[in-house]
Amino acid sequence: MAIEDSVVLGEEIAAKADVESALQAYHARRYDRCKYIVDASIGICRGQLGIGPPVDQAEANRGLFARIAQPL
Repeated sequence: MAIEDSVVLGEEIAAKADVESALQAYHARRYDRCKYIVDASIGICRGQLGIGPPVDQAEANRGLFARIAQPL
């Protein structure tokens, strides 16, 4: 995710006239994707620790990899 972050941040800084606009565009592009990945990872972890509902690991990974494969 860090490499993706740097690519998107670089693209937005190059495309925008000021830092504030670049950061807003960066946030708009990254937030939903990162939130999905973090939330899914937390769900998997909780399921593995027995403090959350059981998670089908293969299905969860398919969902994560499908999301990661989408264009930035």
